[in-house]
Amino acid sequence: MAAHGARRLAAMAQNALNVVAIEALAAAQAIEFHAPLTSSAALEDVRARLRRVAPRLEEDRFLHPDIAAAATLIASGELADAAGGVRWPELDPT
Repeated sequence: MAAHGARRLAAMAQNALNVVAIEALAAAQAIEFHAPLTSSAALEDVRARLRRVAPRLEEDRFLHPDIAAAATLIASGELADAAGGVRWPELDPT
């Protein structure tokens, strides 16, 4: 039973990672709709890092490669590192 649960959890974690990647891509696109306005320096650095692997959506295209690239950036920690010294929210272990 535990092995089956662990396998299911791994798939759920991957799905959650893909959801976060899709949200990151959507947020980057939304910020670009407001150009020439800009966001904070940290967020602009994150957006620029994301855009190196997933270009702005100008016309309809297959998005799987962009989602996979964004998920890889998130899983590796590179996207969080791009924000510099910004402290991310954490769960309180107590």
